Amino acid sequence: MYNRDEPRTLVKSREVLQSLKGGQEFRKYQTFHNLLLVIWIDVKREAEAGKTKYVFRVDTNHDIKSLPLIENPITMTLFIMDFMDILKKEYIDCKIEYVETKGYEDKVIERVIVIDWS
Repeated sequence: MYNRDEPRTLVKSREVLQSLKGGQEFRKYQTFHNLLLVIWIDVKREAEAGKTKYVFRVDTNHDIKSLPLIENPITMTLFIMDFMDILKKEYIDCKIEYVETKGYEDKVIERVIVIDWS
């Protein structure tokens, strides 16, 4: 039975299902699903408290940190962009923004995704 509280926009399209062949992409989609659930719980809590914005800290999330792709800045960026597309489908009419803070020698020191429903 479908749980109304769970996100449902992680589309199980033909392209997604075909990409799972051999298991290489499964972990990425599983991470997307887990992140949607975590973010939904936090967004719901913030909205109930009267807030109109949620900040998701990418670098501190255990699901993302455990992925091998985090070691490579290019694949990490692609992962985040894919996830941003999913969030835009999940949070229709909300402003979804990705922000990187860079430090010395352009090293990324913080990555956040902001969901704004104000």
